[in-house]
Amino acid sequence: MRFFKNSQVDLFAVPITLNHEGRAKARSFHGALLTVLFAGFMIWFIYSVSKQMFRHENPNTIVFDSFQTIPDSMELNSETFPLAIGMQLPTSMNLAYFMDPEVYLAVIKLLIYYDEKLPDGTVTKSVKRITLDTEPCTLAHFGSAQESVKDLPLSTLHCINPKQSSLEKVELAGKEDFSTYKILKIEIQQCKNTTNTSTCKPIEEITKKLTLSWINIIYMQSAINPQNFTDPNQRFAATYTTMLSPAMLKSGIIKLNHLNVVDDDGWLFESKRPRSSSKPTMLLKISTFNLIQDTFIVESLN
Repeated sequence: MRFFKNSQVDLFAVPITLNHEGRAKARSFHGALLTVLFAGFMIWFIYSVSKQMFRHENPNTIVFDSFQTIPDSMELNSETFPLAIGMQLPTSMNLAYFMDPEVYLAVIKLLIYYDEKLPDGTVTKSVKRITLDTEPCTLAHFGSAQESVKDLPLSTLHCINPKQSSLEKVELAGKEDFSTYKILKIEIQQCKNTTNTSTCKPIEEITKKLTLSWINIIYMQSAINPQNFTDPNQRFAATYTTMLSPAMLKSGIIKLNHLNVVDDDGWLFESKRPRSSSKPTMLLKISTFNLIQDTFIVESLN
């Protein structure tokens, strides 16, 4: 108490016309107490404001919304939409991944549908089929998504070769109710000997490995993580697995997943405006298809 009574610190001191004990102002206990409290408040306020001004580690997300659109045309590459196909042996054979052209071939075709006007004036839907070059997968096929596929047996998976012999680039566009659209068709073809070649394994071994085997489609998905404001629309490799059977069709539509985010990012960096990003993702659907000429067909990206 003696400190407050004799304190020289009192912003609320009352001016006096005469000196009081040699001082120009008459100070009191209550004035000194208020001065100390006021100084403490100012120190806390400056610290709080400074912390809020310069905080820029991971801004708070105030609101976000997302929607999807179908891209007009999109090139398939390691960054936009990497894709891989893998086969697994039946459960009785430990579900091991295998790539064996003497048992099956994984054929990926680009189908280009377009409206064609015939001489009689009618319009019909025509299609151009291009067989794409494939190769065993590597991490390079997955670009920035390598981390999510590093544990897969990539050398036994089939990927689209980025350097095609008949195309400058592989593009997808639209969907089947568009006048012009481009899709991929993935065929798992049973190896068959011809009159000129006999490179396939015995039919008993082929049947054993393909019957009740599993097909995997590894593709890109995206998920919204509002806590990671730097890249909230994050990508990861998803795997769709189904048993290979004589009646099967798997198809999916590639869409662009758009994301708008509004942040609350400290006073100094405050934006209060939406930040947008868009990344492709695929939605899979299931229907049926009949076995045609010993070819199991998986129609993807339709």
